[in-house]
Amino acid sequence: MVEEGCEPDVVSYNAIIDSLCKDRLVTEALELFLKMKIEGISPSIVTYNSLIHGLCISSRLKEAFLLLNKMLKANITPDLIAFNILVDGLCKCGSVSKACEIFDMMLSKGYMPDVVTYSILIDCYCRRKRLDEAMRLFDEMRSKGFIPDHFTYNSLISGLCKAKNPHAAYKFFKNLCASGHSPDVVTYNILIDGFCKHRCLDVALSLFHEMQKNSLKPDIIVYNILIDGMFKAGKVKEAKELFSRFSIEGLRPDIYTYNIMINGLCKEGLLDKAFKVFRKMEGNSCSPNSCSPNSCSYNVIIQGCLRGNDSSMANQLIDEMVGKRFSADATTMQLVMNLASNKPDDPLVKKLLSCSKHSQGANLK
Repeated sequence: MVEEGCEPDVVSYNAIIDSLCKDRLVTEALELFLKMKIEGISPSIVTYNSLIHGLCISSRLKEAFLLLNKMLKANITPDLIAFNILVDGLCKCGSVSKACEIFDMMLSKGYMPDVVTYSILIDCYCRRKRLDEAMRLFDEMRSKGFIPDHFTYNSLISGLCKAKNPHAAYKFFKNLCASGHSPDVVTYNILIDGFCKHRCLDVALSLFHEMQKNSLKPDIIVYNILIDGMFKAGKVKEAKELFSRFSIEGLRPDIYTYNIMINGLCKEGLLDKAFKVFRKMEGNSCSPNSCSPNSCSYNVIIQGCLRGNDSSMANQLIDEMVGKRFSADATTMQLVMNLASNKPDDPLVKKLLSCSKHSQGANLK
């Protein structure tokens, strides 16, 4: 711009600073912030909001607070966006008390919190199983005329599932539906997951059918939840049938789907079927939007082989795992140690000990 004879203005600086902050290049953004001030260009509220957001997502909260103070000294009054950014950043870092201080500061300066402010704090309390405070804020926001959105409701339903039980969450859900609130796919996913974890598969399946009746298309997440729940409830046939419906429903299994299937089949002692699923994933790896076996996939099926005393198959898979530089996780290593106590010179043991040195543990994805 300068070379072409155009002097950058505050709008130009804001655009670049915002872009840098979104890319987490906050140090570079702060350098540009200093440069614009040296050049006599006064930062605007937009400049400060971008920087505060960048500092918060980079977990540099002390600097975010310092910047807030600089705003006040420069007679730039923070707007609701700036306060919400800080509240969100503090909540994500676990500083709930500090987030509440900012909330109180907003009120003292005459700012009325909006749906976003309340939803951030409610979600924060729910994640920490502080349901009483979350419900207090929920009642407060409604008493002030704010209409909670899907994020607010889903946070509370998730919190109730985790802190109490899915039945309490379901009761809250039914009350919302009776008051005219329309649940979304995420709402149903949270409830179905809660009931699956409490081994209430019939209720989970009832909700699954209910969401379809309400013209909500189930996504890959809910299929994964149900398949996992079916395996844990010992309903292997039903899990396999649901897995077979993916192509009919226009869904493509992801890495979680395959790993759930392999794990479930292995735990049922169905090693041949687990191996077929494993090889199917491998065979589809060249297709668009497909997935290849990861460290978790290898560990799960190797554990199945070790528990099933199929050392030949375990040996083959360990060779592949070592070749792909995946590592043995703690469970795999424990099984190997048990084997090593009887056969310390077993080549299988040596291979796994070798591959465990490449990295620490296995990733789910």
